[in-house]
Amino acid sequence: MDKLNVKGTVKTIGELFEKGDFKKKSIIIETEGEYKQMLEVEFVNKKEELLDLVNVGEKVDVSVNLRGRSWTNAEGVQKIFMSLAGWKIDVI
Repeated sequence: MDKLNVKGTVKTIGELFEKGDFKKKSIIIETEGEYKQMLEVEFVNKKEELLDLVNVGEKVDVSVNLRGRSWTNAEGVQKIFMSLAGWKIDVI
């Protein structure tokens, strides 16, 4: 998969979620252009510390990986979940 980036303005920075050794923090980014999008980017396990250097309202360029997984519910219906996992963030 090619390198993916999300550029836009930080709208919110979520609270840190911790469970055992697992840590996660998310941000919401509003993209620019004619068709603006609101995207959630998750930062996990040590990468969440990158968000300590970012403030709401700043324009950022985030390097992300697209993550996906399958889950089958009790009725046997398969669902696919996708997320954006951030691993680098630069204020622009």
